[in-house]
Amino acid sequence: MSPESRDLTIESVLADPIILAAMKADRVNPRDLETLLRATARRIEPAPQRKWAAMTAFLPRQICGADRDPCLA
Repeated sequence: MSPESRDLTIESVLADPIILAAMKADRVNPRDLETLLRATARRIEPAPQRKWAAMTAFLPRQICGADRDPCLA
């Protein structure tokens, strides 16, 4: 994790000694947790087009630019 970022990455979680100790005590398999976290991240991360559409859904069609922007694709 870079000093500028406060968000944990999956890699940093799975490398943290305190988290690893808690996982070991709770008998959590690191590979299973990594698989679960990556699948969850894929599921909740919106596709760029859907994200853009959600952010611009309230705008009138001419402002959104239906002819060029992905928001109405």
